[in-house]
This record gives sequence, structure tokens and C-alpha cells, in this order.
Amino acid sequence: MIALEARPCCREHFIHSAYGLLDQASVQLERAAFHGPEAESVLRELDECMRAATSLAIAPGKPENLERAQLMDILLWASELCRRMRRGPRKGVAIPVVLRSDAAGRVWREDAETSTLSRHGACVICRHEAVYGDTLHVWRKDTAQEAPARVVWVRRLTNESLEIGFEFLDQDNFWRLDWSRDDQQDRS
Repeated sequence: MIALEARPCCREHFIHSAYGLLDQASVQLERAAFHGPEAESVLRELDECMRAATSLAIAPGKPENLERAQLMDILLWASELCRRMRRGPRKGVAIPVVLRSDAAGRVWREDAETSTLSRHGACVICRHEAVYGDTLHVWRKDTAQEAPARVVWVRRLTNESLEIGFEFLDQDNFWRLDWSRDDQQDRS
């Protein structure tokens, strides 16, 4: 059994449901104005789909050849859709930051380090609770620059840590990196 969209299902139903999700995401991606919360929701579903397909592919009682091929197809298709949906390129860069949350019931401050950057935000590992839509204050230790950001996705890694993706609310290049070469490569 595996869960897709928080509903448990067997391998056969997962494959059927995953292909439906991929078809729907492909159609949505063709729309010119597909971004914002709707796109973030689809990205989370695609991520969940890829994780479930991987789990099924390596689970005890491994799939037969046809199902294995279908799971590989799902993984490749979902990863290609994710790549096309991203607003821009990513860079694996570690920058020390301080994160601060003032959300009701979740007030905290934590030293962290980025794992992945984009022109619009970053990904960090965090020990404190955060949920989709929370506002964080991000402070760069190296430049003392600060900017507000919104949590756009959260993934629990362990009981004690989360991976958090956030986007800046009023910054275009908070990281002060040259994205021009990456933008050109991303279009090709």
C-alpha cells in the first residue's frame, strides 16, 4: 500500500492515479498563467507522486517488468514536469542565514544554512515548525541583508527537522548571484 493525495492505494491504483495526475499537470502547464498557489500545489503533488513511485519500485515484492517500466515512466514524466514548472534555475549553494517566524503559536528564531537557491527563494533545513503560507524573516549572516519570505512548501525529514522552501515577497535577487547564464541554459 502507498498513499497518494493522502489516500492509501495499491500499486495498480497508484499507477492509474499517477498517470491521471500527470495528464492533468501537463494540461495545466500548457496554460500561460499557471503559477502561484495552484502551481505550488501541483509541484507538491508531483513530488509526492515521485516519492511514492520510488517507494513502490524498491518495496519488498518488487513490481513485475511492466509495472517497473510504468513506475520509471511516472518518475521521468513527473520530474520533467517539475523542471518545466520551476520559475527559474536552482543552484546548490550553502549560505548561512537566520530565520525568524512571528506566526501565532510558532514564534522562533533559528540559525540555518541554505541548501538550494533560486532567484526567487531558497530551501533550508529547519528544526522549528512552519506551514505553507507562513511569513519568515530571512537574514543573511554574510551581508546583514534581510527580507520577508513566504513558506511555499514543507517536507518533514525526521521528527526533529523539516525541509522548507520559501520565496521572497519583495526581492528579485536577494542572493546577489549572476543568473543570466543559468536562465539561458534553462530555456534550451
